[in-house]
Amino acid sequence: MRRPNHLSVLPQQMWTNRSIAAVIGVGLIHLLFVYGLLSGLSMRIVQSLPNIVDVRILDMAEPQPVDLPPPPMPDLVQPQVDFVPPPEIRITTPPAATQAITVEQKVAETPRNVASATAPGNSVASSLPAPTPVRSIDATHTTPPYPPLSRRLGEEGIVQLKLAVGTNGRVESVVIERSSGSQRLDDAAREWVAHHWRYHPATRDGKPVASQTQVKVVFNLKTSR
Repeated sequence: MRRPNHLSVLPQQMWTNRSIAAVIGVGLIHLLFVYGLLSGLSMRIVQSLPNIVDVRILDMAEPQPVDLPPPPMPDLVQPQVDFVPPPEIRITTPPAATQAITVEQKVAETPRNVASATAPGNSVASSLPAPTPVRSIDATHTTPPYPPLSRRLGEEGIVQLKLAVGTNGRVESVVIERSSGSQRLDDAAREWVAHHWRYHPATRDGKPVASQTQVKVVFNLKTSR
């Protein structure tokens, strides 16, 4: 009995397709193997190549010193400076601050030559006005302020001062004849009297003359309050 034709042709056709696929697969495997082999060998060759260093030795000759002539000396000319005389400085020292505070004032010192003015037989002297003593101007005889530190420390005392009064009635100098026992009180009295107190000057033959007087300044915490 003979087989049908379609049965004999089908197996032959299927074998042909398998063989083609197998051949293609084997070919791809060989190609991948060859590519891997070649790429691996090339990387090894690149890695195994030694590093070539180009070393060159240059003959550096030391420079020879060159003798240069010395530089010329500069022509130094001393500048001319005009002489300027130093300024004249005058320092005027103010009179010593003779400041004092007076609360009690004694009788002013009598001007000299008073007796000769009233002597008998002196007709010229009798026609001249009688001498007058120094007199205080009460409006200027203010009480000095109490030093704050002396107030806190409870310092009290009496300062006796001797004043020299000029022909203009101003206090020209102050001398402490008797201290209060506190330097602060003494200075406060002397300073205040010298700067604030004024007098009617003493007169002789109708003219103002310099004179002296004594005063006392009392510092009392009870009365100062």
